[in-house]
Amino acid sequence: MMSKRKTHSEIVPFAKNSRDSLHKKVDQYVLGSLLGEGSFGKVKEALDTRTRRLCAIKIINKRSIQKVDGGVESIEREVETLRKINHLNCITLYDFFQDDEKGKLYIVCERVGGGSIHELCERAPDKRLPLAQARNLFEQLLDAMEYLHGLKIVHRDLKPDNMLLTIDGILKVSDFGSAIQFDKEYAGPMPKCKGSPAFQPPEIISETDHAFSGPKIDIWASGVTLYIMCIGSFPFEGASVSALFRNISNAQYNIPSWVDLALSNLIRSILTKDRRKRASIEEIRKHPWMSAKLKKEKSVSLLIKPTMFDDKELNKCSCTLL
Repeated sequence: MMSKRKTHSEIVPFAKNSRDSLHKKVDQYVLGSLLGEGSFGKVKEALDTRTRRLCAIKIINKRSIQKVDGGVESIEREVETLRKINHLNCITLYDFFQDDEKGKLYIVCERVGGGSIHELCERAPDKRLPLAQARNLFEQLLDAMEYLHGLKIVHRDLKPDNMLLTIDGILKVSDFGSAIQFDKEYAGPMPKCKGSPAFQPPEIISETDHAFSGPKIDIWASGVTLYIMCIGSFPFEGASVSALFRNISNAQYNIPSWVDLALSNLIRSILTKDRRKRASIEEIRKHPWMSAKLKKEKSVSLLIKPTMFDDKELNKCSCTLL
């Protein structure tokens, strides 16, 4: 159920005697710079005036999301999932509320200031990360998946864009709008395809295997992510979505000859068409490449996103405490 509480918004001075520092305040949160924008709303940096904690607020247009089949349910599912989660490698939910008068929903989470894995790869030479850095991030992803699967949660939209990084290099899985509860094995109709097409496993694309494993959906996506981090391109591509889906359904992909044999073997064990033969998290952890000695290379530096709420201005904050 969506939380309902009386909210209000106002324009407040963020810093004393600063004519250029007027910012909108929603409930107890002073809104700052824009962090991202999507079809149904935007994400803004914010300061919680009660705790002085930096946040990221996803502001959703309720009228727009109601026009999408299952849109409201997706938001409710995301919030309910986030409320169950407490793990270093998953984004933390701080608050959730709505303003019926303005028709807005607000999801308040921790602010993560180091960009995403997608942005990290885009900045890397040849768009691929040094292997030691890629493995470290992949290990953190495995930790997040193992935790979620232990809670019977499958994310269903794992991809580098949804893997955020703190300024200390801690990976945070985000965007749980497609997440569902699962049993160990499903039998019956396949779930509807969710998330980005390029990260969907063959059993979801082809709809021919009517018994499937929830965790193996995420494991497949983690294999695509590992491929991207280490090789610098997508394993599955196509001139159209239908062509892409054909390649995924047939598990048609190539690994360049210059890729280390152990890494190549690990990727193939994950990107296996038959989900019953696809590696489990435990098998991935035990794979020789996960403990192999890797060449020491300088890591790609994080894209640190500055905040307007620095320590100096925090001390000057003249916002009314509610």
